[in-house]
Amino acid sequence: MAAENLEIKPLPGTGKLGPLWLMPGVGRINALSFFAVALINNVIFSFVHYMQPYIFEVQLLIPKDQQGALVGNLTVMQEIIVIGMTGVAGALADKFGRRRVFCGGTLLIGVAYALYPLAEGAALLYVARAFFGVGIACASTVLLIFTGDYSQEISRGKWLGGLNFMQGIGAITASFFLTQVPGLLQERGVDPVSAGTAVFFLAVLIAICGATVAGFGLKPAPIRREGTKQRPLPELLAEGLREARVNPRTALAYAASMAARGDMVVVGAFTFLWLVHYTSNLGLNIQEAYARGQMIVPLITLTVILSAPLVGVVLDRVDRVIGIIIAFSLAAVGYTFMGMIQDPLSNTVFAAAILLGLGEGARIMSSIALIGQNAPAKTRGSVIGTFTACGAVGMLIASGVGGFLFDNWTNTGPFLFMVVINAGVLLFAI
Repeated sequence: MAAENLEIKPLPGTGKLGPLWLMPGVGRINALSFFAVALINNVIFSFVHYMQPYIFEVQLLIPKDQQGALVGNLTVMQEIIVIGMTGVAGALADKFGRRRVFCGGTLLIGVAYALYPLAEGAALLYVARAFFGVGIACASTVLLIFTGDYSQEISRGKWLGGLNFMQGIGAITASFFLTQVPGLLQERGVDPVSAGTAVFFLAVLIAICGATVAGFGLKPAPIRREGTKQRPLPELLAEGLREARVNPRTALAYAASMAARGDMVVVGAFTFLWLVHYTSNLGLNIQEAYARGQMIVPLITLTVILSAPLVGVVLDRVDRVIGIIIAFSLAAVGYTFMGMIQDPLSNTVFAAAILLGLGEGARIMSSIALIGQNAPAKTRGSVIGTFTACGAVGMLIASGVGGFLFDNWTNTGPFLFMVVINAGVLLFAI
């Protein structure tokens, strides 16, 4: 795919936040609020993946040979909803305002977490994940729209580095700190089921906090988009697919989004589930599995955080397609390493986690940078909505196939499957 070498300059008369150039009309408070919201929302975006094995094992007592399929089925259902809702969310954001759609989505995620501890069987989990899917579609789509609305192209790589840093802190908060809450409560005499309930209601409060910060801190319409308010929804939705047909770089960004979002399922859900199964087979309890997971997953996220500034600088200096090639090469190596590990309690897993983290952060940032560069200003919401919908397709495929491979082949099957997905995007970019 041909590279483009364009000299990019900042827009005249615009402000900055440190090294970040802001779009006209965007203030420092708006930018700081954006990063705060990114942190808070990634706590609730990722929390469900880390705590699902606890609900399966402790609250619902689901047989181990059914857990991989249940993870896959819940996520497939959720992502079907996301696919159906994401384009709508982007179009609604263009028509009726970013903040309303974003805050509504965040609060729906809170509703989902309120339902989880009430479940007495798998049925209510599906209801909860339906709310979660609608909330994710709205909140994640608008967060990407704000990225394009707030940051100028000249420093978008650095902006995405800051975004990845804050989202990484959010993921560590969920995977390291919140997952410890049930164990700490049990040490104080709380029964395991009630301890799980408490941490889920804590997630509800975090969702309310995220919606509050967004409602007061984000600018509702930083850029005037002449004509967007008057265009019908079907036209806005069709724009995203039309752009992929005429611009191969947009099509590549959509493919990259599919692979990058699939990573969220594999690393989040299947890493902890793999550890729960492995330690159970050794006669260890679930808290020992979570203790190991609280080292591996945060290490992946910490690598994303520490590498984000460097990746951002690289993305600002190379063509966006070259950035995709670098990122997906790293990811393919990392997933291959992790997929070949037989003992997740060995120290080898830490080296694999670092490689996986390098690839994960670079893939997310490079795909968002590519779509941010190529999304037309007047229909940015619709194009980015389609980009997010492609990510949902990636999560659907990764969760469905990954769950099947987990139960019927090997616990590292989801990681090996992602090797194939990453290699496919790499070939497309080349």
